[in-house]
Amino acid sequence: MALNPVLKRNGEPEIYDDAELFLIRRDRIQFSVKESKIGKFSAKGSLYLTTESLFFVAANPKIQNNCEFLSFRIPLTKMYKEKFNQPIFGANNLAGKVPPVGDENLLNQLGVADFKFRFTFNEGGCGTFLPIFFRIMGAVREFGDQAAEHVAPQVLSGSFAAAYVDPSDPSTIYVSQPAHARSNPAAMSPPQSQVRGATPVASRSSFVSQQPAADTDPGSYLV
Repeated sequence: MALNPVLKRNGEPEIYDDAELFLIRRDRIQFSVKESKIGKFSAKGSLYLTTESLFFVAANPKIQNNCEFLSFRIPLTKMYKEKFNQPIFGANNLAGKVPPVGDENLLNQLGVADFKFRFTFNEGGCGTFLPIFFRIMGAVREFGDQAAEHVAPQVLSGSFAAAYVDPSDPSTIYVSQPAHARSNPAAMSPPQSQVRGATPVASRSSFVSQQPAADTDPGSYLV
């Protein structure tokens, strides 16, 4: 895990692995993560799923446990005991655990344990997000650190998430990648989207594509 990973100026997570691709984003998510020694961080904001990570970005960062809580990254290969919960009372949520990253001896001396996290879906369904999440997790379990490279052709062609559309789920599916993937020409200009942030996949023409702000480059995606 990583507390407060670097964000781009438009608030989108910064990634440095050319093989890592954005899959889906979900706004208005309630997130919490806690560890007995460090404490608890919680906020409302956006959840980003990539081929390698779960990112949370707080909508309104606040000081918590003596630091400003901006964002949190969970590597998919490190996450375990992930489970989607549907309580009788309360909202559906995705929970799990992730170990801390750092010097193992120092972490042991400090007594820092694994972090427990929870993403709560207070608004809308999960019929789009969950199948995509469990599909990438299936690839991670099968291919480990090579999962992102294995699914990249499907992601860039639009076939990876094409079948998962739930009208009650307000998640946003990326159909082209942000411009951070500078060394990957295919990610910059995927075949299914020729106008960044404006043209939806042809087979999803009934959906409206979301227009990015003038000073951002969030890639193309469908609402």
